[in-house]
Amino acid sequence: MQQDLFVEKIVKRKRRGLEILLSVMIVFATLFIILISFALPILLAVNFFYISALVSFGAGYLAYRLITGLSKEYEYSITNDDFTVDRIVAQRKRSHLFSGSCKDFLSVARITDTALAPYHAKRDLIRLDVRSGDPDADAWFIYTQQNGVQYLILFEPDERFIAQFRRYNPRNVSVFQVTPL
Repeated sequence: MQQDLFVEKIVKRKRRGLEILLSVMIVFATLFIILISFALPILLAVNFFYISALVSFGAGYLAYRLITGLSKEYEYSITNDDFTVDRIVAQRKRSHLFSGSCKDFLSVARITDTALAPYHAKRDLIRLDVRSGDPDADAWFIYTQQNGVQYLILFEPDERFIAQFRRYNPRNVSVFQVTPL
């Protein structure tokens, strides 16, 4: 009796400059709203501090949800020959990005491979960048077609994934790394 194969990896995306700037702006806006909510009753000489406390609590909670909503993780998984990629936002919400059979992949190789060059020129290509953003990570790409739609997936697998890709599609998986001169 043959057992099902299951391999998965979760990659946490590093925050980029725009996301860090947005987080700082959210914090400053929240502090400004809290300051205004407490200063307004003092300036108007009205005793609405309980409303100010509710507004400051609500603004703090909203800021927390917005900042944690910026964190993203990607989950790669292989079940038998089905490769799937999901995005997990704030460790709460999961959305499906891609699913396909390893047997249908037209090319799988390292990003440093010269085989990636022809795919950059294509315009009707759906590009999925599901890497962590770490410059030292071993990045690969998958090129495939499904129902007339072309996909280019940039991801960071480990050796277990490459072994399964080679198992189901050995002809289209390039494991050689081209070193630049």
